[in-house]
Amino acid sequence: MSWTPASHQRHHAVHPHIYRLHFALTDFRPARSWNVVELPTEVPSQFEWNGTILSHPGWGVLLELAAPPDGRSAQLSDYHGQLLARPGDQLPAGPASQEIRLRLRRDHKAAYYGLGQRMGPMRRDPGSFCNWTVDPPSSGHHRGTASMYQAHPYLMLHRPGLALGLFLNSSWFSRFDLGLEHEDEIVICTLGGEADFYVLAAATPAELNHQLAELTGFPMQVPLWSLGFHQSRWGYREQSEIAELVSQFRRRQIPLDVVHLDIDYMDDFRSFSFHPERFPDPRALAEEVGAQGVRLVTIIDPGIRFDLHSPYEVARQGSAGGHFLRNRDGSPFSAYCWPDAALFTDYARADARHWWGEQQGFLLDRGIAGVWIDMNEPATFASPFSEGFSSQLPVPLGLPSGSGDDLTVHAEVHNLYGHQMAQATHQGLQRLRPEETPWVLTRSAFVGTQKWAISWMGDNHSWWEHLALTLPQLVSMGLSGSPLVGVDIGGFFGNTHAELFERWMEQAVFYPFMRNHSALGTRAQEPWAFGAEVEERVRGHIQLRYQLLPYLQELARLAHEQGLPILRPLFFEFPADPESALHEDQAMFGDAILIAPITRPGHTHRQIYFPPGSWYDFWSNQVVEGPTFRVWDAPLGKMPTFCRGGRAIPLDAPRLSTQEPISGCIWWIFPEEGKGSARRAGQVLEWQDDQVVLEPPGACEIVIRRKDTRISRDYP
Repeated sequence: MSWTPASHQRHHAVHPHIYRLHFALTDFRPARSWNVVELPTEVPSQFEWNGTILSHPGWGVLLELAAPPDGRSAQLSDYHGQLLARPGDQLPAGPASQEIRLRLRRDHKAAYYGLGQRMGPMRRDPGSFCNWTVDPPSSGHHRGTASMYQAHPYLMLHRPGLALGLFLNSSWFSRFDLGLEHEDEIVICTLGGEADFYVLAAATPAELNHQLAELTGFPMQVPLWSLGFHQSRWGYREQSEIAELVSQFRRRQIPLDVVHLDIDYMDDFRSFSFHPERFPDPRALAEEVGAQGVRLVTIIDPGIRFDLHSPYEVARQGSAGGHFLRNRDGSPFSAYCWPDAALFTDYARADARHWWGEQQGFLLDRGIAGVWIDMNEPATFASPFSEGFSSQLPVPLGLPSGSGDDLTVHAEVHNLYGHQMAQATHQGLQRLRPEETPWVLTRSAFVGTQKWAISWMGDNHSWWEHLALTLPQLVSMGLSGSPLVGVDIGGFFGNTHAELFERWMEQAVFYPFMRNHSALGTRAQEPWAFGAEVEERVRGHIQLRYQLLPYLQELARLAHEQGLPILRPLFFEFPADPESALHEDQAMFGDAILIAPITRPGHTHRQIYFPPGSWYDFWSNQVVEGPTFRVWDAPLGKMPTFCRGGRAIPLDAPRLSTQEPISGCIWWIFPEEGKGSARRAGQVLEWQDDQVVLEPPGACEIVIRRKDTRISRDYP
């Protein structure tokens, strides 16, 4: 095997605590307009780079090369399982066929996290991970799935006193080998002929997340209604069915803020259309459910029906404007998706992104509040959907994309397709309705997509295994810069059942994005689908979500302004506690609430690790002093949940929608054992000797939780 040393290097700090190491096999190429890095300017720093070791006086050695960066012509056999999924496809000549590799010394005293959306343990080492967006088979993704819907070439290293981030700023296919091939090495390789690394150094994980947001963009601001409960199903086929669904929620006194319309609402699966008979008046539907405090969100797919000879303006205008992908001979590129033969927008072109953004006006004019974009890996089928489900047939790697200085091949922008679709959608909504906060939900994403959209983890199954993998998956997304995430409650594919649905709903109260969603042909899983007893408990879970909305809204603000995760691993809040790094089946909801879900059938008890401090059982007056382990009761309806001493949590009175006015507020204050203080991020709140000072002042009930007692008092 022949390797060529990287002949070009450049290095400098872009932030006092972020250092860039850029290697290339030949000349450096100009930066693309879609570059997600937002800190291009060189700044002074205390970093020291001697060509092999990167160090900092505050933390010592941060990174050490095990060998000089080198490269080779990519061997097709190495990539057939990921890139070369289309029969006869091959890597185009040029950068797409140039692999560059970096070998780093593995720090055996540290744990490795990050890499975004994965199926498996939160800790990544040892292991091997590819970054290439795909739509996994409908048979189900699992712990061995190499790539999923999103690509996050960002690695986090943590040991007490140091949090280190390594972002590979490459949209090409890449692979991270974390001590699997060579136990003492971290091997990172990418196509494209360049390896552009950003090394982030901080004392704590929280500081590191803030730096990542400074580098790649702060998460989008979200409207309050989006933090409420969402109901969805592939199979709501009639406008009247949606109206009746909302009425059912209201009659049953179950909170609801959003209903999602899946592909059923479209006219022959045409994006930006409503079926004239089944959804004859979407504006009237939006007004009808809106009067009950419910908003509508519609799904949109990138595949535009290849229909240039009908009144379907989207296809004709997009084709006339040159906004769709084209083959090398100039003919339209077409692939199969929901509408059978489809055209695909070339989001690498700025004019095409602007055109796509303008199409959102069709939805806004019909009362749609938010846009859910799907199938944007992009997912394309081997045969027409009208003939039934088929395997995937990905877009050819050599297909031209972009224009001008951004002209390239699909192999370079494949991982960015969903990212740029989310950007185009968000910016279009922002231009069309600048007075409203845009809300976009995406399935495919890259590092930086957090600026434009929130995301969910795709088509999961109604399996206990998928429930168990959810928490480490969502926590890892937060560590990778994407805090606004969720999964389909109950599972999308397959038939859920009462116990699994209840346990999932218990956990979902604490998801940043809370949506119940299921597939066509599966059993119903609305909150009342499993009988009155289950319905009563599920109603309580959703009511708890609405009671916690003031706290969640504050966490969403901190995510937007500081890049902080909403769901956090224990070590994020307790970085100096080695035991906290070992428990991925527990998580912190912000800095004040600890959750310990049940993820196995028939279990009504579980062991819980309590980090240092005082921990108040949410359901009783029990207090546990950590660090310690306890076995805890966990009956259906009462997932182990604990509030951290020294914190305060605002709770709303239950309401059916965020459109309803707040009718009451309670502050729960949790003193640290033997101490008389409590704090709440974003608001001045002090407690000392039963005296509470709350700024800004207002009528609010204060409840001081103590061991074996409660003190409740109204304060003006």
